[in-house]
Amino acid sequence: MGALDPFHLVLLPSETVDFVKELAGRINATLTGFRLILLGYTGSFHPSVLPTVEQEMLTLLGASELTEFFARAFREKRITASVDMVVERVDAVLQGHDPTQPDFISLICSRARAELDR
Repeated sequence: MGALDPFHLVLLPSETVDFVKELAGRINATLTGFRLILLGYTGSFHPSVLPTVEQEMLTLLGASELTEFFARAFREKRITASVDMVVERVDAVLQGHDPTQPDFISLICSRARAELDR
């Protein structure tokens, strides 16, 4: 399995686009044990590849997703958490971070882990 990310933040050279399309074609034809995951890729593929392509629209991770995460995590840990407690943790995780930056996910993942253990 391979992952190439984040296509939506950079303009790809034509060589890279050609490589991705060729790789998708080879995986479809001869490397059937492999999967290619492309996050934020908006390009098209050869029609022979399309039957094996699954697209999912991704949205930016934000306060509502983190609220759901903390509420579920607290329930699973059997921690009684008030709404204020959840909001405080979400605010602490998101504080000072720009969701359009490439390292956003890694930064908030480590912060969310720290806030959950607090």
